[in-house]
Amino acid sequence: MKHVFLLLLIWSLSLTAAWGSNDVWNNGYVTLPDGQRIEGQLNYNWKAEVLRVKISDGTAKAYSASRVRSFAYFDDEQNLLRRFSAIAFAGPDDTRRFVFMEECTVGKLSVYRRLHHAHEFIKMGRPSLFGSDREMIKDYDNFDYIVLDDTQVTDLQHFSTDLWPQMQSEFSGPLGDYVKTRQLDITSTVAKLMLINQYNYLKIKADENAVATEEETPESGSVEPAAGINSAQE
Repeated sequence: MKHVFLLLLIWSLSLTAAWGSNDVWNNGYVTLPDGQRIEGQLNYNWKAEVLRVKISDGTAKAYSASRVRSFAYFDDEQNLLRRFSAIAFAGPDDTRRFVFMEECTVGKLSVYRRLHHAHEFIKMGRPSLFGSDREMIKDYDNFDYIVLDDTQVTDLQHFSTDLWPQMQSEFSGPLGDYVKTRQLDITSTVAKLMLINQYNYLKIKADENAVATEEETPESGSVEPAAGINSAQE
């Protein structure tokens, strides 16, 4: 029993150290459910799924996903703007549970991701796994992904059965060339994300071309004014 208590004590101390050693703050903003926007320094703990916000007077406050609509911050190390949304999932007894998910791509198919949550103790040799471990979030396979198509939600793991056939039915040629040119293994997470991003691009271009074609095509039964005048004179 003493050994278990000692291990728990060491684990707790390591956990506390992890929070401190992984305090990475970035410029960003938070949007609350009522639309209020708060700007300041943001620290997001991926595993605890807790967002901390520090405003200009030094005041810091913690938020869970149920108290935030969205937030974004600039990742200085990877030189990119990270955007997150609080997404609701159905729970037991018709309840809703909100979780933070990072935006990967937005379009006809929008992709969001959330860090894996394994039900195990944090490795004693790497307490930083609980905090903002920058190496951990660089691995695409450390995340669970969902794909939103209007109101339909699809797990990215079902890409080959639920998503890829639909994408190919619309853009078989361009997507096939994309795969061959980049020699993609479409079973990998990165390739799936690249293909969805390319599909969204092709979808936008197709919609733009369709609009341009409609604008260039005269309405049925209409004639140019000059042609109408000439016909009348004849």
